[in-house]
Order: sequence, then structure tokens, then C-alpha cells
Amino acid sequence: MKDISTMLGIRDASATSLVDGLVKAGYVQRKHDKKDRREVNLSVTKKADLIIDAAWKNNVAGFLALESLTNQELIDLEKILIKLKKYSHE
Repeated sequence: MKDISTMLGIRDASATSLVDGLVKAGYVQRKHDKKDRREVNLSVTKKADLIIDAAWKNNVAGFLALESLTNQELIDLEKILIKLKKYSHE
């Protein structure tokens, strides 16, 4: 859990709670290391793989759409996104 908490910038207890929820939902499996039972490895389940694949396909489609934009359209889009981000934090 230490690696996960460090990577996400959260407390160890929060990482454990997060992983517990993912295990309970069927997205992640815990596997204890055969040589060191204190070591726990996580693996993604098929259920999670389906969601990851769908999200990946949606992101790829979005990137392909961005490729069709002109430089000016990309600049305009960036300005809009910056404004949306600013207003979402107010």
C-alpha cells in the first residue's frame, strides 16, 4: 500500500480503504507474495479490463478528433478549457 499511497499522494490508510473498495467491487484482486506474505500484489480483474478498454477507446476517439482541429481551433479550445477550469474552482 505504501507504493500506492506515495503515487497518489494520500495516506496509507486511505490507500488501503481505496483498494478495499476496488476489491469489494470486483475491479482488483490481492495476491500475497509466496516468499514474503507481508508483500501484497494487486492485479486488475477482467471486469476492470472491460472498463479500462472502453475508456481507452473513448480517449483515442477524442485524440483523433483533436487531430482534425486547426492550430487556431486548438488555441481557442485551450482558452476555453482554462476558463472552465478557473470557474470550476471558484
